[in-house]
Amino acid sequence: MALLASCNPSRNTSAPSDGTNRESGFDLRADSIAEERAHYLHQEKKQKFELDWLKLRTRVVQAQFVTNQARLAENTLAQEMARYGSLDRRFPDAQGFIDPIQRKGWDTRLLQRRQEVSQAEARERLLAREMRELRALLAKEGFPIPDQSAFDLSAPSNR
Repeated sequence: MALLASCNPSRNTSAPSDGTNRESGFDLRADSIAEERAHYLHQEKKQKFELDWLKLRTRVVQAQFVTNQARLAENTLAQEMARYGSLDRRFPDAQGFIDPIQRKGWDTRLLQRRQEVSQAEARERLLAREMRELRALLAKEGFPIPDQSAFDLSAPSNR
């Protein structure tokens, strides 16, 4: 039993677990405490900026994703319209098989898709402006400016 008690690390209070020798608060030097405090304040500021950047970057990527989805929907509709237009031109009847009311409906849907793309691009531009402002603030405060993207999607992958 005595052997088990001597092996229990929680009972050994002579040295702290982090390896530092903690002194009484009254025995510490004020300049070392001030230096440590300045370090913690700098860390806090850095982490706050990093959180702000990550939140904004998330919003930027989400906006880019929505814009891409809107462009894809517009492209898909335009491709479908082109396919039906090609069939309509080859139809033996001079009127074609697409009714003028249907044609107007398709054109209206395509116009809506284009407006969705335009709105999504506008949101993207607003967030890009916010990102530029944050990057300028980071530079002014002396912090490194992170890259816009963690992924380089412009280069083909090595598959």
